[in-house]
Amino acid sequence: MESEAITSALSDLYNFHKYQYDQLIKPRNIKYNSLTDDDKKLLPWYVEHTEIMKKCIDHNRECLQSIAYTVGANWGFPDPSIWDPPTTTGFDRVRSLLLQLTREWSDEGIDERQVLERIYGDLGSQQLDILIPGCGTGRIIYDLAARGHDVHGIEFGYHVMILNQFMLNFYQREFIIYPYLHKLSNVVSRDRQTRNVTIHKEVSDIKGSMAMSGGSFIDIYGPNDLQISEFYSEENHECRADPTKFDTLITCFFIDTAPNIIDYLRTIHHRLHPHGKWINIGPLQWHFEDDHNITTTITNGITVPSINKGLELSSEDLFHLINQFFKITRNDQIPTTYATDQTLMAKNLYHCLYWIASPLPLK
Repeated sequence: MESEAITSALSDLYNFHKYQYDQLIKPRNIKYNSLTDDDKKLLPWYVEHTEIMKKCIDHNRECLQSIAYTVGANWGFPDPSIWDPPTTTGFDRVRSLLLQLTREWSDEGIDERQVLERIYGDLGSQQLDILIPGCGTGRIIYDLAARGHDVHGIEFGYHVMILNQFMLNFYQREFIIYPYLHKLSNVVSRDRQTRNVTIHKEVSDIKGSMAMSGGSFIDIYGPNDLQISEFYSEENHECRADPTKFDTLITCFFIDTAPNIIDYLRTIHHRLHPHGKWINIGPLQWHFEDDHNITTTITNGITVPSINKGLELSSEDLFHLINQFFKITRNDQIPTTYATDQTLMAKNLYHCLYWIASPLPLK
């Protein structure tokens, strides 16, 4: 099953150009061909712009196929012809990841990365062992390792892990992508939609170390007494027996991915040294609020139905819960966007929660 999930994710990157063509070019052609000749004369630029979009899609194809092939070969899957088929859900993830690459590794993401600079400054100058669940495409790991810290990241999805591995281990030179093609509303001008972005990694002397794990945060690092669920397996008992503790744990746009925030808090507490520090930045855009799929969990030794949604706490209720595990020593709000085209006429602005906390002794 794992190899099927990996190769399907690789296929999503490798075949993303087909999705882009179906989503962007086909509708434009159908619409244009349905117009009267008089209407077409009112849009003399339309056909040329469609051709420009085709060239952008083809360029994305070259980049994403190279990334998929490089990482796939390293992971033992060198032949795209036998990879599992792509999925519509996977294509949508790739679309989002192009924007995330832009946020983390391009000059257009500099303003959004200021929240990372806030974290870096609050770490101080001492070399630290740091754990970062939900580390994205790897920028935060790279920056902290360059500053001399020993950093371990973890990611759950194979799509983001592929890009993470490419940027951290296989990046050789800057490359260009077109991340904004799917932005169809609130666009100031069509050349904004088809502008390119240069992805580049500053060459740094890595004074610390970088390591990555793939899987569920609570499944790999949680204590051994959490409820069995699709995110926490009985089989991973030996992995969780690793006694490693960390000086600092950073959650960056991560805690709202929790189907059960209590499990996250127990796991964070479990993996910090008694005098360690938890730094959080992010909104409460709860990822499972629209997920009505019924799952199962084991409660008091009995398998019972559950659901991933249901614990979407307000910030007030979340802080009451956190205070049972941690002492919050700093609590601010930081306004920022996330993976957003800053030229759009409308943007989502998050008033992100930023806190620093230390673990309390558990009763």
